[in-house]
Amino acid sequence: NNTISEIQQGVESRLKDDGLSERLELIERRIDDFEDIKSDSDGDDEKYKLPESTFSLFITHHPLSVPFAFAVFTTALSTCCLGLTLAESVSTGTQGNVLGIPGGVSNAVRTAQFF
Repeated sequence: NNTISEIQQGVESRLKDDGLSERLELIERRIDDFEDIKSDSDGDDEKYKLPESTFSLFITHHPLSVPFAFAVFTTALSTCCLGLTLAESVSTGTQGNVLGIPGGVSNAVRTAQFF
């Protein structure tokens, strides 16, 4: 028993000399503080607010629901409109100028028109 207590005392004195005990206590306090903060934020009071758009309906509603179908319809309509716009842009062009960008303008204007 004397040897065990002597070893414990030697370890404790080394910890005090190296400042490790203070560091361990600081780490334990920080872990406790983190756990307190985490437990406070796990409540049902705080919910993530989705942006007000039809795309959030994909996330918040069941795939067989009316809001989900509305989101699908809205996305399909938007995609069709963009496709028609692209088709119209391509159809007005010529073989050398597929998008119909007017000639005689600077490269900066062409780049801006493209985007």
